[in-house]
Amino acid sequence: MRNVIIIFALLFSSLANAQSINWSSPIDVAPSTNGNAYPRIVDNAQGKIFVTWGGNNNVYFSANSGSGFSTAKQLNNTSTPAYIADWTGAELDVKGDSVYVVFMHNVWKQKTYLTKSFNGGNTFSVLTQLENYADSTSRFPIVAVGPDGQPHISYMKMDTNGKHPHYVFRKSTDYGTTFGNERVVGNVSGPASEACDCCPAAIKTDGNKVAVFYRDNLNDIRDIYTGVSTNGGANFNGFAIDNNNWFIQACPSSGPDGIIRGDSLYSVFFSNGKCYFSSSSLTAGAMNTITQLGATAGATGQNFPRIDNHQNKTAIVWRGISGGTKLLLHYTDNITIGSFEVQDTLTTNSFQSADVAVTADAIHVVWQDNAGTVKYSKGTFGPSGLHNITSNIELSVFPNPARAYLNIISDHDFVGVKIYTSNGQLISNTSFESKMDISNLAKGNYILEFTDAEQHVAKKFFSKE
Repeated sequence: MRNVIIIFALLFSSLANAQSINWSSPIDVAPSTNGNAYPRIVDNAQGKIFVTWGGNNNVYFSANSGSGFSTAKQLNNTSTPAYIADWTGAELDVKGDSVYVVFMHNVWKQKTYLTKSFNGGNTFSVLTQLENYADSTSRFPIVAVGPDGQPHISYMKMDTNGKHPHYVFRKSTDYGTTFGNERVVGNVSGPASEACDCCPAAIKTDGNKVAVFYRDNLNDIRDIYTGVSTNGGANFNGFAIDNNNWFIQACPSSGPDGIIRGDSLYSVFFSNGKCYFSSSSLTAGAMNTITQLGATAGATGQNFPRIDNHQNKTAIVWRGISGGTKLLLHYTDNITIGSFEVQDTLTTNSFQSADVAVTADAIHVVWQDNAGTVKYSKGTFGPSGLHNITSNIELSVFPNPARAYLNIISDHDFVGVKIYTSNGQLISNTSFESKMDISNLAKGNYILEFTDAEQHVAKKFFSKE
């Protein structure tokens, strides 16, 4: 029993030390004359953040190294108007001072472009057209920078009539001047499968791992899939990361997002009015768990979830509507647990889409405010006020998984216990007892939070069969 206790203590020590987040007052990234549609934010791991957004068929860019945002730069020209909407637009990624931005032409299904900067966004290159097909067109380009600083791109390819859409992947070896042969990413759900032709995708890298997250379409079942490569994009295998079986004979106009962490793949997406978080195993090539985001707060009219991480620190933002539009956030400092111990509402003002970047010491959020600007807020980590003692005591919870009762043995005097769902929703707050009745809980994963009279805290994870 002693060894089991030590294993549990190590596993939950970081979860129990949950941090509060102190948010700065929102500021404008740029004047409203620069538009505000579809903002995207990334960081370069060196204290600088970068933002793109769109307006009036133009793509704009700004950087912030801590002293405020630079004057917005327009990245396209009059001969390359950009397609800009609330649900799609330019995408970017960075590594150090290398910045890559991609977007598609305003004429639907015509051309896709890339521009790059090697001085932190001070100046950008002329536009590079990503493809030049005689019999096909493209849309929805996405970009991720690999560990060697080379840009990886993916976009939706289809015939000139806009039929048979699917995602392809291409990689550069000369820092975005040219791109290599394409690899097909999708077409894995069935012989007649396609990509959902109006839903943008996302791409992430981690070492030699590349993942493209996209919405599939097989006979109007529009679930989320991923194409995964473990050899730098030489070839891809795909699998479902969504089991909602959403049947819709219309275009959702909402794409997924995701991250890679070790052997795990984490994704967020919209399905049938709700937003979800799923975890998958790269080795198994299969989804492990799926939970709805914010099942209580903002459960109606959810959309546009985004996720980012810095090591185990992970944040999700999305739009919820429940008594008014809300910009909602989940945060965890240990994504491997698969639960979120912090839930915040960043704004209740009317807005459309948002994005998030996580750094070692902060969370950075931008959103499309309906007042006409891109808003930015920074969340810094603060103490929770609770002292973690999980690693200093003996505490065991069994059986695990359990069906009806949990037995609790500890050498510490606890006075209260709370039960949270895996996405951080508090569902029970009672006095401590050595035997807990959990027969009324639904099947799933839960967190127990124990507190003593001095507000010391310890946490345990359990599953209900």
